[in-house]
Amino acid sequence: MSAFSGKQARELTEVTEEEFKHWRKVLSGVPALVGKRPKLRYSHLILLSVVKELTQLGLSISPIRSQIERIALEMETKPPADLKSQVLVLSGAGAALKTASSGRVQFAVDDPATVFLAMGPIIARLDGRIQGGSEPMLPF
Repeated sequence: MSAFSGKQARELTEVTEEEFKHWRKVLSGVPALVGKRPKLRYSHLILLSVVKELTQLGLSISPIRSQIERIALEMETKPPADLKSQVLVLSGAGAALKTASSGRVQFAVDDPATVFLAMGPIIARLDGRIQGGSEPMLPF
């Protein structure tokens, strides 16, 4: 996929300019932009979308920054097609990307404050915006 400017990234991920500036400072996975040339990759858009989802769930990113950055590095190594079947599992014990088979994730939960975030809908929504179409219909 091609590179994206900061403005394109904000529009595609529905992140405000203030959120974008803040997350760029807090997360090393979002590069600083110098000049007007597009510099953000598709993986950065996925990261921004994930962070947006987590904040909409009421999570503050600063306390879990190291877990998010580790997951961002892991997401960089996987093609988006593989990420679609992944679930981000985030708890006090850490963060992990787990593969969902048959719509289920096998993961022992010891922490009652565990968050599960399916990557498939996030990537589908992002792809729909990039392609200029509407968001995909949900199956229910």
